[in-house]
Amino acid sequence: MLVRLNERETYIAKLLARWRMNDSLRAGLANVAGAARYLSLDVTGAVGELAVAKALGLYPGFTVGTFKLPDVGAFQVRTTRCAGGRLLIRPGDADEDLFVLVSAQVQPDQGWICELAGWCAGWEARRSLGEWMRPDTGRPAAWVVEQEKLHPMRELVHREWVRG
Repeated sequence: MLVRLNERETYIAKLLARWRMNDSLRAGLANVAGAARYLSLDVTGAVGELAVAKALGLYPGFTVGTFKLPDVGAFQVRTTRCAGGRLLIRPGDADEDLFVLVSAQVQPDQGWICELAGWCAGWEARRSLGEWMRPDTGRPAAWVVEQEKLHPMRELVHREWVRG
């Protein structure tokens, strides 16, 4: 499922990212994924959340400092800038949470193009779909789910929890 963000939606994502980054810096919080703190990471995450909200017809939460609460509706959104990126489920993520993977790229003169690659529950990543990996990049270990193992987005849009 492809979603294109327009200029206004991109502007909102950038504002939200700056707000989140500033809030985290003021609180002295480090990135739990082990990555350095860059505004571009927060922009990418906000873009993914707006893309999921747009695709599912949900109002985006625009939340700041609510790391364990769902990002959009009932969903945790994980966004990567890698076309073949994988869904990462970390040890602190809840089994009952539903995770959507978004692959987002900026295209010249087109803005953000987001592919909603699929979804799964946290417990599925741990028990059957994912593989436990300890990267040699200094980042924390996680269950890694390949895109082809995720449930297709078309299944998600017909579920009752999308509509509330």
